[in-house]
Amino acid sequence: MCWLFTDDDIITEGCIAQLLEYIKQDYNLIILNVQKRDFNFHKVLQDKLIPINQNITLHENEMDTMFALLDPCISFIGCVVINRELWLSREKKSYYGTEFIHVGVIFQKPIPGKTLLCAQPTILIRWGNAQWVSRTFKIWAIIWPNLLASFQHISLKYREKYLQKPSWYFLNNITYMKRIGYYSLKEYNQFYKQADFPLWWSWLLWIIAALPHLLFKYVMNGYAGIKKRIKYLQKTNLIIIQ
Repeated sequence: MCWLFTDDDIITEGCIAQLLEYIKQDYNLIILNVQKRDFNFHKVLQDKLIPINQNITLHENEMDTMFALLDPCISFIGCVVINRELWLSREKKSYYGTEFIHVGVIFQKPIPGKTLLCAQPTILIRWGNAQWVSRTFKIWAIIWPNLLASFQHISLKYREKYLQKPSWYFLNNITYMKRIGYYSLKEYNQFYKQADFPLWWSWLLWIIAALPHLLFKYVMNGYAGIKKRIKYLQKTNLIIIQ
């Protein structure tokens, strides 16, 4: 087995011993769970990236389930422990330049034998320290969804939201990138101006790109605050929506 671990994250006490026990159980792929921390490892931003409460063993015919469960975390290479022979046997060249060769190795075809998804977080990831900050939009709005949409043996219903076509996922991704300052007319002209989109969708993408970043951020943060407040009031039964 080989562990594709990162150089600026931390493993928890007992992680190695637990991993060795898992390896003895003949898994071809082990996905360790991850706790997201801030840059200084002081604050927990997300308790676990794989949203499961107990370990899950998956088999070759359950790749759809694996794809759905690993969506939140599999971009992080440090969670992957994989059979070395399996890694060497897989096609990798076509994934050069995607930033996510390990994802291509895992999902290009079914994983033989058993795969383990771990519930207990054993890796503390340092959030906000990625090497690709300057290429954030290209990676998360273009490369990442195109990669996930490309795995033909995964059922379309799991891949459909990643297809570059008008969808709520697409719009949500664009508005998020705009809000954090990575989508402007520069990105629109580079990636979407010549794309084969319906006219109304191209105009929508252009309008979002053209809006001043700070104004857009202010409006979206206000909208998110209102939604959060309404959800709280509904939860506490202070308002009732008919």
